[in-house]
Amino acid sequence: MNKQQIEMLRSLIRGEIEAALQNENGYIWSFEQEKSNDQGWETFIDSFNFRISTTIGSDLLDAFHDRAINSKNKDD
Repeated sequence: MNKQQIEMLRSLIRGEIEAALQNENGYIWSFEQEKSNDQGWETFIDSFNFRISTTIGSDLLDAFHDRAINSKNKDD
């Protein structure tokens, strides 16, 4: 992972925490944060595409992405 990807990951983690807090507190516009997070995760994962040479690596990133995006649904 390069420095830019690390910064993207840190920002995404902060965004996920912010969205969770907004949902917990009943903030009605939290869906906008979630949408922004979803787009951010896609951008983050796409930043690895040029380095993935096997389907195993791609499958692992897809699984990580799905788990991150859908983890909030398990709490509902």
